[in-house]
Amino acid sequence: MTSSRLNHSQKSALTLNIITRTLLPLSIFFNPLLGSFFALITDLVDHEPLVRWQKIPRYIYQLQDKYLDLFWYVLIVVYTYFNRLPDSISTIIYLTFLYRLIGQIIFSITKK
Repeated sequence: MTSSRLNHSQKSALTLNIITRTLLPLSIFFNPLLGSFFALITDLVDHEPLVRWQKIPRYIYQLQDKYLDLFWYVLIVVYTYFNRLPDSISTIIYLTFLYRLIGQIIFSITKK
């Protein structure tokens, strides 16, 4: 099943998920704890409604989830860069981002 075969309800649910998981974590720039909380919660709760209730194919969900996770990682890196966190913390964040980015690339290539 490709995304063109999704019904209107499924497409709406995916769109709402994208909007929610994109906008709420932006609050990291105003309140890092709240932004992190929003990112964590929206990432944790989207599987059930999308895969189990809306019957969205798992591979479509996983692809969207991986790219939305990458968006969150980029927000963390941008926040770190502009807020001049201590070098030890920044280094850990940048290395973790690099590690996750490599994982994202491997997933995009292998789909595993």
